[in-house]
Amino acid sequence: MNDEDEEEEEEEEEEEKEEEEEEEKEEGKRKGKKRRRRRRKRKRRRKEDLQRRSEGPKARSNTKTSWMTSDLSVRLDQPETLFAVATRSMNSFKDIRQCRDSSSIALKIDITSVSSFHER
Repeated sequence: MNDEDEEEEEEEEEEEKEEEEEEEKEEGKRKGKKRRRRRRKRKRRRKEDLQRRSEGPKARSNTKTSWMTSDLSVRLDQPETLFAVATRSMNSFKDIRQCRDSSSIALKIDITSVSSFHER
């Protein structure tokens, strides 16, 4: 009887150990998945960052000169945008907020007027 009890206890202990090991493996897999996901995300962000940098300079402020230099050089293939940017840079604004708001309005107007001009 004692031998049987000891064997049962040993079997139970072994089963518990196996279950614990399996749980640890599962947890490790989950951690591995999270790590892989983070690495992929980081890699994707770096790739997008490099791509954005290689596209060329973009307007970073609302001053006339930055708009002229950056947007005109980047968007020469889009006449409606070019026209809007040129119109905006010719107008001088005292307030930066006013400048930003006016440019978005000017852009909408200029796109329609340029596209109707091209249709003729």
